Amino acid sequence: MQGKSAAAIDDLIADAQALEAAGAIAIVLECIPREAGGLITRRARHSHHRHRRAGPECDGQILVFHDLVNLTGATPAKFVRRYADASALITEAIQHYASDVRGGTFPADAESYHLPAKPARSFLRANL
Repeated sequence: MQGKSAAAIDDLIADAQALEAAGAIAIVLECIPREAGGLITRRARHSHHRHRRAGPECDGQILVFHDLVNLTGATPAKFVRRYADASALITEAIQHYASDVRGGTFPADAESYHLPAKPARSFLRANL
């Protein structure tokens, strides 16, 4: 985490203003106090500020899709809000599939390819 003191926040604001003066049109603010994100957004007015872990005062938010839907199954970071549990859904699907394979119910006859009737009869007669 950056910006834990007033001096560190002043440095971040100066850095953002320097980036903006150099022509940056966007700055990603990550892992800074919410209050610092708001100050930087207000003081460096011409660029857009996106953030992860920097508070709602910025112009936009970044949340990695895998975190948003829990694709990893890992314990989420503090800044993550889960909107779905894809990990649980995927795990359940894989377990069901494995059970069907072990139980011999997948693939079923309808999910299998077959020879046409006449070649199948000829093949079976020749090989039985």
